[in-house]
Order: sequence, then structure tokens, then C-alpha cells
Amino acid sequence: MHFIMAGIMAFLVLLSVPENKSFLFLYTIIAFLLFGCVVDEAIQYFLPLRNFSLWDAMASCAGILVFSVLVLVFRKKKLPLKQQ
Repeated sequence: MHFIMAGIMAFLVLLSVPENKSFLFLYTIIAFLLFGCVVDEAIQYFLPLRNFSLWDAMASCAGILVFSVLVLVFRKKKLPLKQQ
């Protein structure tokens, strides 16, 4: 669940960035997404009704990385989105 949700979040965030932005800008966004997922999971360690799980953090980070690679490949090939 963490993999898919974090991956879709990254995919949508990166697709919303205009095409004229540099890859460095996209990598910075990816770094902030990864940082946000790790911080979110770390905060759960201190909350009484939540459980910290390193596996959840790793799954979220893996989802962000995999879906980000899809966006970067998509942008590099400049494939048009299908419009209906």
C-alpha cells in the first residue's frame, strides 16, 4: 500500500512540473518527496496511536523512486499523453 500510494503521489507531482524545468529541479523534488516520507514515518515513532515501521518507510521510498523513474523516462522520450 505504501509503495503504490507514495509512487502515485510522486508520479502526479512530477507530471505537474512544466516540461521546461531542468532535470536538476526534478531530482530536487524527488529528494524532498523521499525526505518527506522518511520524516512522516519517523514522526509515527513518537505518536501513541501510530506504529513506526522501517519497512513502510522503505516501501514508500521505493515507490517514489520507481514511479519517478517512469516519469523521467517518459519526459526523456517526450511521449505525448493520450488525450480523449
